[in-house]
Amino acid sequence: MFFNEAHLTEHFEYDENLRAEIGYQLLCYIMPSYRSVLVLNAFILCLALAVFIHRNIPRKYFWLAVLLIFLNPEKNIYGNLVGIRNGLVVTGFMLGSVFIQRRKIISFAILTALLSTFHTAALLFMPLAYLVGRNTVISKKEMMVWAAVIALLLSFSVTGLIDLASPVISEYFDRYETYIEEMTPHRGILLTASSLLLVVIIFTIYHDKADTMTPERNSLVRLGLLFAVSAFLGSLAMRANYFFDMFFIGTVVVLYSETVRKVLGLVLVLLAIAMSLYSFWLWQTSVWVAGNPLYSVYTSIWGAW
Repeated sequence: MFFNEAHLTEHFEYDENLRAEIGYQLLCYIMPSYRSVLVLNAFILCLALAVFIHRNIPRKYFWLAVLLIFLNPEKNIYGNLVGIRNGLVVTGFMLGSVFIQRRKIISFAILTALLSTFHTAALLFMPLAYLVGRNTVISKKEMMVWAAVIALLLSFSVTGLIDLASPVISEYFDRYETYIEEMTPHRGILLTASSLLLVVIIFTIYHDKADTMTPERNSLVRLGLLFAVSAFLGSLAMRANYFFDMFFIGTVVVLYSETVRKVLGLVLVLLAIAMSLYSFWLWQTSVWVAGNPLYSVYTSIWGAW
């Protein structure tokens, strides 16, 4: 609908009545066909995944990163392909994460402003990522700060967090309120416990190797921690997961490759796999997939079933 509306006039005109920001409307106007929009989105997604893995993952462990990506396709592939506006922002954010790791604030601010013209979620999560993703060594004092923030978030009930976030959701994310309401009840004791255990393991492994971590990896681990902490953000957790899941995957693989405690590293990987499979199961059994005949057959390179 957005694409067809953009081509109704001879010259580009921004339509405030459409639920699409000016950047996406302009993109639709420039592109010759809707298929070309899909191809461009898919190309940028593939490029972002490849560049992110090449820059952040040890070559020996590429296989593990790819495995974790495909164990959670809803966040890393499907969600970005179907939600085109959000997908362009998330993949653009992944490509621009180098500006966070190298602390290039002007370049990152320009990128944030540009991506916000495709989806306003960029203004919420990208500044947060830059603020948190410093590239210095994570000290014991900072670990205490992380613990305090988690404790503060846990002190609110999930309902309380939703109430606090509802004005933001209503203003910017109104198209997703029903989806959020469907997903929220699943964010209970199991997810909270898993996320807390994840944070403890990440800090334990990181502490052993803190002195040998590069600035880029210090930043990566902090952004990976944002994924774990996002579990306590109530109704905003779903969208935060799209932004930070790849950094979570990068953190898991890097720490697994670096840890001297092989058993603990294996526990970290198994926990990441379990959380990914649980998220995949929630997606597959949701009314948005299980109740939609369009998704009755899952097709992949391994076949269709």
